[in-house]
Amino acid sequence: MDFIIIVNVIELKEDGLVLPRILTNQIPRDCEVIKLVDYLGGKYKVSVQNMGHRSRKIYGCEWIRFLESYKHKNIEKLCFKKVKEAKFEVFVLSNEGFEIRKDRSEKDYVHGCLVRASEESYYKQDLPHGLLWLLSERRLKINNLHAKVHGPKQSSKVDVCYDFTPENQKGLAGGFMGSGWTTFCFENDIEEGCQLLFQWMGSTPEEHFNFNVNIFNKNGVGLQVTAEHQCSRTNHHHSKRRPSYKKRLNIM
Repeated sequence: MDFIIIVNVIELKEDGLVLPRILTNQIPRDCEVIKLVDYLGGKYKVSVQNMGHRSRKIYGCEWIRFLESYKHKNIEKLCFKKVKEAKFEVFVLSNEGFEIRKDRSEKDYVHGCLVRASEESYYKQDLPHGLLWLLSERRLKINNLHAKVHGPKQSSKVDVCYDFTPENQKGLAGGFMGSGWTTFCFENDIEEGCQLLFQWMGSTPEEHFNFNVNIFNKNGVGLQVTAEHQCSRTNHHHSKRRPSYKKRLNIM
């Protein structure tokens, strides 16, 4: 899994952004320029300045150009995903945790959302209707609705849960639940306090709605995939490899 981190920003300024040390360590020591890439494929060659004590900031005219492209958004977090040695893909999150993008008609829509996992997340994970609105529309056509979630270690087919209101008797999609979601939490080591970034990845010919899930610890650092014992039997779980699996299952 690539290095990925969420950086909290109080205010994005034109004179630059000081990077956290863990992100600074991902940039080559003598690097003076890094490349940022947004969801539209826009590329920004941003200057890097050493601040002392292994601290760095990104700045310059290309940084200003990056800010200008998002000036209409209320940005609170930037998510940096390392693509190459000095190249990062950047996701922009609002103060509500939404990743807002534009569709082909230039209308804003919620492409992703950052939520914090709780103890209840093992049974059900609530998500905003704005992220799941296509699932709500599909419910008008059929009753059987599922989605697929893809994590760093395992993917699952999950049930979609709905919120029914007097104004909308058909129900609005409000999150994921079911045995598939519980297994997804266990297999991807999701714990209380983790941050989960759900991103809509489109649908397949089988009408599965796909969501990528990046998992971060409480400090906003993406969880890395560790080397594990490999078994030739498909989907075979080893209690020695995952000692907490049985413990959590018994609690439920």
